[in-house]
Amino acid sequence: MVLTGIAAVLLAVNCATASPVVVDRSSFPGDVISVQGPAGRYSLRWIPQPSPGGQHELLLCDRSSGSETRLLAFPRGVAALWSPSGSHLSIGNRWASDEATVLLWAALPGKPLDLLEELAKQEHQTAARWNAHHLYLDPVAWAGDAALDVHLWGYGDPNAPMLDRTYRYSLGRGFRRLGGMGAQPKHTWLPLSSRSSCLARFARLSRRLSRESDAPILPLHSKAGLNHWAFRSGFVPVTGAPNRGPQW
Repeated sequence: MVLTGIAAVLLAVNCATASPVVVDRSSFPGDVISVQGPAGRYSLRWIPQPSPGGQHELLLCDRSSGSETRLLAFPRGVAALWSPSGSHLSIGNRWASDEATVLLWAALPGKPLDLLEELAKQEHQTAARWNAHHLYLDPVAWAGDAALDVHLWGYGDPNAPMLDRTYRYSLGRGFRRLGGMGAQPKHTWLPLSSRSSCLARFARLSRRLSRESDAPILPLHSKAGLNHWAFRSGFVPVTGAPNRGPQW
């Protein structure tokens, strides 16, 4: 929605006078409020949630005109990843503890594609998508200016293998599954409720991976304390962390 009236004037002043950091990848909430994409035409500005339980907002500034558009409202955390030309934008939206999706703007501003929904349609997944009650789609990297690599992972039945796939989404063409593990983030955050559940999950994962991989499996303490652990192996990278936004 494009803002009008007094609100539009006030926001345009902020947009025109801001000095954003120039990056191709950024997370909100984060250390900076405003970031500029490649080529310099667009920038993003984060407005923190006004109160606990409220919504953060992400605004898109067209620096050539000084106009600002409300791009997205989100409850938890997002990660923005610009295409090399700065004309396309992907945002990983961790909108819930048990689900994350990637929103893709092929044209700015405009309506984004929900890539998790698009992938589910392409692979004919309906109610219990991929048999996983925790399902996450994360942006990985742009493969040129018209293709985005994404990482789909999740879990459901503890006796079934974890869902762990990498796809390439090409604008206007759809998804293609990449062979092997593909390019993936170094860490994927998975909130765990207690140390006991964490240890039980690690034990199950260790048993399964010991049958499927010769890579070492190491439990690592995080800075958050004993109830948040990092699991690393050559087969499935999984990390536990407190709920403080995405950590791409």
